[in-house]
This record gives sequence, C-alpha cells and structure tokens, in this order.
Amino acid sequence: MILLLLLFILGSVSPDELISTRCQAQCLHLMDQRLQNNMELRKTLKHHIIQLCKEDATCSACSAPCREQFDDIKACKKSCVASDDRETCEDSCHYLQRIYQEKPGACPSVSNQSNYECSALCQMDGECPETQKCCSSGCSRQCLKPRSSDIKLLPIPRNISVQERKRKRSIIIRWATGRLSKAQQNENANLFLVQWRWGLHADESAMTEWQTVTVRNKPYAILKHLLSPGRFYEFRTAAVSQEGSLGFSSPSKPFKISKEAKAPPPPKDLSLGASKVVASGLWNQMVHWNPPPSDLPIKNYQISWASSTKSEADAFEEQMRKKSTLEFAAHEKRSLQSDDDEEFIGIQERDRQSVVVPSHATSSEITGLFPNSVYLVEIHASVDSSDGELHGEKGVVFIRTADSLSAVPEDREPYTGPKARIAHGSEELKIEASLKDLKTSSHAPNRPNSPQPAHLEIQTPFFDTELQTQLNWLNAAHCTPAKRQFSVKVRKTLCREYQPNHHSDTRWHDLRVTDCSALLKGLSFDCDYKVEVTDTLTGDFVVDGVFSTDTCDQTSSLTPIDCSSVTTPIQCQVTSESSAHCHWTRHHDAMQTVIGYRILLSSPINHDTNTTINQPQLREVRYENLAPGYVYTVEVQSITNKGLGRTVSTQFVTHPDLDSNAIQRFPGGEIIELPLESSGKLSIFSIFSSFFLVLLLRLL
Repeated sequence: MILLLLLFILGSVSPDELISTRCQAQCLHLMDQRLQNNMELRKTLKHHIIQLCKEDATCSACSAPCREQFDDIKACKKSCVASDDRETCEDSCHYLQRIYQEKPGACPSVSNQSNYECSALCQMDGECPETQKCCSSGCSRQCLKPRSSDIKLLPIPRNISVQERKRKRSIIIRWATGRLSKAQQNENANLFLVQWRWGLHADESAMTEWQTVTVRNKPYAILKHLLSPGRFYEFRTAAVSQEGSLGFSSPSKPFKISKEAKAPPPPKDLSLGASKVVASGLWNQMVHWNPPPSDLPIKNYQISWASSTKSEADAFEEQMRKKSTLEFAAHEKRSLQSDDDEEFIGIQERDRQSVVVPSHATSSEITGLFPNSVYLVEIHASVDSSDGELHGEKGVVFIRTADSLSAVPEDREPYTGPKARIAHGSEELKIEASLKDLKTSSHAPNRPNSPQPAHLEIQTPFFDTELQTQLNWLNAAHCTPAKRQFSVKVRKTLCREYQPNHHSDTRWHDLRVTDCSALLKGLSFDCDYKVEVTDTLTGDFVVDGVFSTDTCDQTSSLTPIDCSSVTTPIQCQVTSESSAHCHWTRHHDAMQTVIGYRILLSSPINHDTNTTINQPQLREVRYENLAPGYVYTVEVQSITNKGLGRTVSTQFVTHPDLDSNAIQRFPGGEIIELPLESSGKLSIFSIFSSFFLVLLLRLL
C-alpha cells in the first residue's frame, strides 16, 4: 500500500469518467445524509439533487476536485485554498486518491503466464480503462476485467431507446435501471453517466471515441439542439454510486435525426490578399477566406477560376453593393437574391481550372494569371454525409490583374528606378534613388507608329515598411528609347481619417524622373491622390490619373501592420539630419473649446525645453537645427477655455548620416491623452484667444 501511495504521488493522475462520476456521487451522498432530517428539502432532493449540490457551499466544495485532473494529491489540496469549505474539499481529494488506487471487484486468476514475459502496463486501478483493474501475474501487471462484483453496485442499465421529440434536433434517451435493492431505491445520489459516439455512416468501426454528454440522476436524459443533421449516433449509459460502477451498457442502435444535413454556405470573408508577378510575366494572387458554419465536418475546399470580363465583374460587384444596401429589408432582399440568381451564371466549365485544398486551409495561391485580365474565382466547401459528398454554396470574387510591367518579378533584379516619398502633412517630395537613363528594355517597349491613348498604370497601394505604390506610363507616345525627362506631380486631394491639416496639404509635389515609371512612398492611409505627368523638355502633357489608398486595416501587406501605431494621434517625420516635422489630430469634446496648442520639444543633450504655442487651426510644427543621432520627445498639450487640457506625446530619432534612401517615419510612442478639438470659428473670441496666447508665450 505504501508503494501504491508513492506511485500515486509521483505519477500523473488522470481519472476516467467513471471515477470522476463516482466522486460526484460521494458528494451527493454526503449531502443527502446531512439533509435527511430536513423535511422541506427531501422531496426536492429526490428530483433536483444535482442542482442543489451546485447551490450548496459544502457539496460544491466537495465536488470541485472531482471534475479536475491533478498531478498529485498536493496539487489537489492546493486547489482547495480558495474554496468556501477547504476541509471538505481536501477530504474529497483523499477520497479521489483512494478510489483511483483501487476499483471494486477482484482480479481474475491468470493461467499460462510465461515466466519470461514481464511487463508493467499499469501500477494502479485508475490507470486502467472503465471498470478494469490493475492485476499482478508473476512479474507482470496488466489491466483485466474483475471476476467478481460488489452487490452494493447498481445494475448495468439496459434497453436504451432514443426518440426524437416534436422539436427538431431534440431527443429523449430512456433506459431500464434493472432490479434495485430497497437501499438503492431510497438513495438519491445514484447517477447515470451518458456517453455518445457518432459517425457519418452506421458503422461502429468508423465512429468517434466515446464522449460524455451528460450526467443525470434520473433514468432518462433530454438533449436539446446537441445533435447535428447527417450524423449517426450511438448512446450508452453507466449507473454510478458512491460504491462504484459495474460499467457501461451495450450501445443503442444507430440513430439519426430526421432533419437532413444541408450543404455548407459559402466561405466567409472571401477576399484577395497579396499579389506578385513572376519572371514569366504572369501573376500569382493569394485568396483568403474563413470556414463557413457547417452541420458536418468540412472535408476540403475546391477553388475554381476562369477568365472573365470587366463588365461581368462590374455587374457582380454592383449586385453585391445593392444586396448589402438592402439586406435589412427582408422582402427587398429576397427579390434581389432571386434576380441575382438569374443574372449571374458563374464559370460553368468554361476553361475552368481548379485546385482542392485541405479543410484546415484558409488561403490559397492562384498562379499563372495573365496580366491586364479579369478572372472569376469560385470557392466552395465539401462535406461527407450519409448520402454521399455534398458541395456547398459558392463564394465568388473577381481578380483584376495589372500590367506585369508595373511590378517587379520576384526572381528579377529589384526596382532601381526613381522613388518618390510624400511626407505626411508636409509639402516635400523627395527622390530616394539617383535618376537613371532610360534604356530599351521591358520597362520601355518599342511602340508602333500609330498613336495609342496614354494610360497611367497605378498598382494597388501596399504596405512594406511604409505605404507605397508603383505607377508607369509605358504605353504613352512620349515613352521611347530616346532620352527624356518627365515631371511627375502628385497631390493629395482628400483624406478621410487620421490625416490632420489635409485642407492645407494640397500643393503639388513635383519630382523629375528619366524613366517611364516611378515608385511613390510615404503615402497616407485612406486618402485620395491625383497624378499628372508632363514632358519636362517640351512641356507636353503625357498622362494623368487618380488613385486612393485604403484604411490601414484594409491595406495589403506581406507582414502584419501595427495600425494602432501607424495611426496614432501624433506623428513625426524626420526630413533630414537636423530637421523634423510633426503633426497631430483633432479630438472632439463638446465640454471644452481648444484655443491653442502648447508644444514641448526635449532631448537628453539639452536641459532647456523648446516651447512653441500654435493657433487652434495649426496642428503641425517644424523643427530645424536638431542634433544628429539623438532621441527627441515631443509633447503636445491642448490649451482650452478652461485651462490646460490633455496631452499626447511621441519620440523620433535624428540620424547622424541620413541619406535619401533612409528617411524614416516614427509613427508615435506612448499615448498619454488625446487632444481636444478646436472650434475652428473666427470671431471676437478668436481675437481674444490670440491675445491670450501671446501673453502666455511671454509668461513661459
């Protein structure tokens, strides 16, 4: 016994469901004895003893260890520290230890055991499944069924029946308890452990392992909305008391609810991810989705794609827009859905290409797409059912590939043409790479003599360290092997969020290039831009266009974007070795009016703090003559009609040797508080505010 106790302490204890249920039955038995003289609760105990145990502090403390798994008895007792009844909880730990060591019954005698075969498959009864015991035979220990049983144990239930109720997906399971002694009939702590297993076919060998569904103190159980359509279920039950259990009944006949399994709906959140062009000039496109809700386990996903047209893509996207607009009107939604089914046909085997991906996948790459093309992509989930394989509804998305000349193939040399950076909120645009003479290559193909309408190809903005996009005008008549110089003018026309002072940041940013393409960096999220390209030598107009950037959350990126830092209320842009530009956002507050901003600049090398006072409509500041290679801290505090308001702060680092390829933006450090909003109205109050600011500046 000492050896068994030592093994229990050192070994990992993982009691099976019968041991756990026996522990719970012991707790119910103790509560039943404790309340046997309480006539008011006797009738309630008969029918609701499990619920009363949850509400009783002592019984609840007793049953807490029964539901857990512990490495040793010390860990079990440690869990009792926070218990309302620590002593009862620890007593339950000792009881759990005892019933784990030894189950009811006696080991059978084993004959013909070879003296040369020694094994130790178990050490204690609790390591054996269900009712089996750990029995010794010669030099071996193995799990065997007991040869005798205790008469105190409840009979094994029999005649299990399963019946579907009127409400679909709701069933009642009944069983016969067998002949009980008078003492067993008067016991309120008799429990029935109900388990199930399921499969797509009525074949026991293809079903899952047994799983516990519920524990009841009555000879029946009602399961509501637990069974899924299209699955065959088998049930079994075991009668358990504080004395133990004789084990489980024979399984019920396979049962399937009348509701048939439906094919899964379309995958959720179907969207396009990053795209890239390979050396052959073809495009690869990532497609993402989330699993749809399904009655049956998803077997796999099938992705199909085929060439389409711009008009078909536009029509489908317009239908989806209308559907989204009208989805709250039930009758309009039904009408719209029926119209969509008639108008939209789908791939229907026209030059279809397909790929099957496993059920755990939530993305796939479509390869070999031609440039300047439109593709229709369909994806659906497949499930196995008792009636065969079911194919789910199709999710649809369109891919529009760009000109392969507007992107850099992965296995080619990286882009070395001119790169333009648009600083946030500033009026500067810098070229990061030296200008390069135009050469006859794939970037500037020979054009036929007949004029063609110029087209500005703009790649979808993407995030790679910062927000950027590539543009080219390779099909313009001015784009020839002859050396030319172009003027690329970019202007931010509108920003919807997180971009302060966009009303004052509308100047044209001009850069000169000697190639028919350019890379724009340092763009702002959720803004609109206008681009104009002219021939610098002749002044002739070449091409123009507009593009928009998405919000940070919607922008494609090879790595996750920390949008919380990118869109902080204050941002600083290092523009050279000794200069920086900072700007901040407005914050609405109906209780206070911002009449100015107090900006503090500090660094470790200067004990003095640079203080600046700005008008409420001016939410930016520029610093010159900064020391290279130091960390600067900027704090912006709002000045309101009620005094000093909230503060935001950030840090930026100047570089000792900042070249044109290493301009960095520091999107903001710790946010202390948000600034308040300016009223933005010019009145007598504004004149008074200006006078107040001048006076305050002198005081500082």
